[in-house]
Amino acid sequence: MIEETSSSNRELITLPIVSGNILAKVLQYCENHGGDDKSIAEELRAWDADFAKLDKDTLFQLILAANYLGIERLVDLASEGAWSKVRAESAGDILYGNRYSSDEDQEIRMEYQWVSGCSGKN
Repeated sequence: MIEETSSSNRELITLPIVSGNILAKVLQYCENHGGDDKSIAEELRAWDADFAKLDKDTLFQLILAANYLGIERLVDLASEGAWSKVRAESAGDILYGNRYSSDEDQEIRMEYQWVSGCSGKN
């Protein structure tokens, strides 16, 4: 996928929405999937499973970068990884993350007890 070129033939390509560390991950993916030889399919599945264990924010950035660059299989892989992480979180974690301390969380729950399903208890 990525070919070596002489330094005189290189052009600067601007990727405004792709940071350097995310581009490095994209290149890592491309290097491992360069040939997609069916004989190494099992190795690729293991590599993909490990690659998809990146943190959620990195996976979301990879989805955007891969979509921008038109790398559909990387979009799919990063999406599956992100989905597995989001699926394991509670609704409160998804909506609020760790923005509030336990005291602040308790105070908010007490203030809005009238909301269905919110008892004011953890």
